[in-house]
Amino acid sequence: MPYVAMEQKICVVCTTKVNTNSILLDTRLHEDRFKEQYAVTGWTLCPTCTGKKEQGYVALVGALPPHSGPRQYISLKPEDANRTGEIVHIKKELMLRLFNLPPVPDGEEYPPLLFVEPSVISALMAHMHQAQEDRLNAAKNEH
Repeated sequence: MPYVAMEQKICVVCTTKVNTNSILLDTRLHEDRFKEQYAVTGWTLCPTCTGKKEQGYVALVGALPPHSGPRQYISLKPEDANRTGEIVHIKKELMLRLFNLPPVPDGEEYPPLLFVEPSVISALMAHMHQAQEDRLNAAKNEH
């Protein structure tokens, strides 16, 4: 049985596995400790999602409503989210205008993602497509 594994974490936004380049050692020598070559130990951001966050974006991640009701999206934990696979990145400033979020304490920042109902993503996508069409039509009318 292996007593060593490579550590991986899962991107909290896109769920991509991220190698941490750390080696995990089972110092207690449990036979079933590491059944695989890799061991997932928690959540992180992948390089792509880190870049988006650094550029001022927040990910809206589609998730079906939690059993406790839609108001509980704000406290939904990544491991409990029933994700739909839809992800939209929006600027943090837009997020603050669109959503009624509680203020964060001094020295803290908003998380890199919000779980939202699929209808929120659909509405944003429809609005974005309409805005693109309006811009194209305006450009055609100028010529």
